[in-house]
Amino acid sequence: MLKKEQYLKTVRRLYPPLFNSLVMMGYANENFFAGLLKERFSLTNMAHVDAIWYYSLSDLEKGGYLTIASWSDSSLFDYVKKEFEKRENNLTNSAEKSFEDFCQAYQEYMPALALICAVDKPAETALRNALSKKLSPGEVENSIHKLNIPLQDNFYKQEEYELVTSSDLQKHVEKYKWLYARYGEEREYTLEEAQVKLKNINKEEFLKKREEDKEELRQAISDTKLLLKEDAWLVDIFQYIIYYRTHRTDVMNKSAFLAIPMLKAKANSLDLSYEQLLRCSANEILSGKIPGQ
Repeated sequence: MLKKEQYLKTVRRLYPPLFNSLVMMGYANENFFAGLLKERFSLTNMAHVDAIWYYSLSDLEKGGYLTIASWSDSSLFDYVKKEFEKRENNLTNSAEKSFEDFCQAYQEYMPALALICAVDKPAETALRNALSKKLSPGEVENSIHKLNIPLQDNFYKQEEYELVTSSDLQKHVEKYKWLYARYGEEREYTLEEAQVKLKNINKEEFLKKREEDKEELRQAISDTKLLLKEDAWLVDIFQYIIYYRTHRTDVMNKSAFLAIPMLKAKANSLDLSYEQLLRCSANEILSGKIPGQ
């Protein structure tokens, strides 16, 4: 048993027990990490107290440095990005299948959550160290600041762009109806919200600034990679982390929202309400051994 000071207090996430259990099961299964790293790995020492996640400092440090060492191999890093996308699609698609399929796909996606968390600080430290060999401290900070925005749009940026360019607002809202739902809640993005949002955007200025910002970031990435030469791969990893640390939780929220009809059907088959189902662990539901029944 680890002592309190051996844990790192991280984010607050109001996941109900069902999703908490799937996260922990996915973290603890080293088979799901196989192929993503050059050594075996899993996260088993963690706690979720008052909606706050605590991780073993030693496990997180090991995972971070193992990840950056593994992903320095460009072929492996390319594989990881494709594999994360594959697992993301599997999770989204499983929401319309069975409860068992959904649980499996959810757990398989958890390395995307764990490894991005673990490698975040080590990757920034490695990039800073590489830049420090070429630049002054002030120039290093300026470079990090410029690179700290992902070139690839997350769901929110993409939705905003598609909102501005959409010719069918109702269809647009249907595509992104899950956007503001969290932790399995039944909260839909509405046409009225989209209309209000669009009303407050100057389309011409938005599109102009978007392209200018993208071009400035492309140039910053290119200049930094040219400067770092053999360490240019650090820029690619840093950019991916900046993008994916938001994307991964959006994928989880999206899949949970899309799974609501399937989860409600499962709840009904167990004589539970949807809210009661969310307060059970995955194993309790899979085994049919529901507390109090």
